[in-house]
Amino acid sequence: MLPCCQMVSYRGACDRAGTVQLLVELGDGEPRVTDVIATRAGDALVVTCMLSIIETIDGKPLPTTASPRIGVWQQSEGAWKLAAWGSLNMPATRPAPTAPAFEGDAALNSEGAKMLAGFLGAQHARKFDAFGKMLSAGLQVINFKGQKGRKDIEQGAGATTTDEPTITNARATRCGELTVVTCTLTMGQKIGFTSLPADPAPFMAVFRGTGDAATVIAMANTNKPK
Repeated sequence: MLPCCQMVSYRGACDRAGTVQLLVELGDGEPRVTDVIATRAGDALVVTCMLSIIETIDGKPLPTTASPRIGVWQQSEGAWKLAAWGSLNMPATRPAPTAPAFEGDAALNSEGAKMLAGFLGAQHARKFDAFGKMLSAGLQVINFKGQKGRKDIEQGAGATTTDEPTITNARATRCGELTVVTCTLTMGQKIGFTSLPADPAPFMAVFRGTGDAATVIAMANTNKPK
């Protein structure tokens, strides 16, 4: 893992040290990986998959059925290293998220929150041209529908009505040209006959570049229908 690595799950976000500790607590389950999809975004490799593994969190077992994962990797010292990881494995009833397990840099956190607010705000305001320009060609997403790509997100935005996003607990870390932003997001959505509740849920977006030139290359949204 890169020093800037962040992980997001239904519990919230943690940094590299927190991720290492979480892996120690998971146990010795043998992972079963299927449906691997890899895309490139500049020097980053974005990978989604379905993963089945025995996981125990806080002494309680999680479902062993396959659930989506996303990872963003960069080359460092001649090897692929992890910059971001998202997991959608969670209990049938998703509990309220905990606070992030690290403080991070206040200035970078503020910058990351602003980048995320601009991106999600464009979707909420239905500014589809601006929203589309912020989607990388190599974008991949995991959400309650599974593994999705740029075309899915672009088409889905037109069919989705969202509440105005509220972003709290933003944490941003930087890996070269990548900015990994995690937060607790409150944003109800209506997608056809399906509704996502306006409940706080951990969220992650990975941006390539900064300012107006930034594009989103990966997202993980832990919110799901009740």
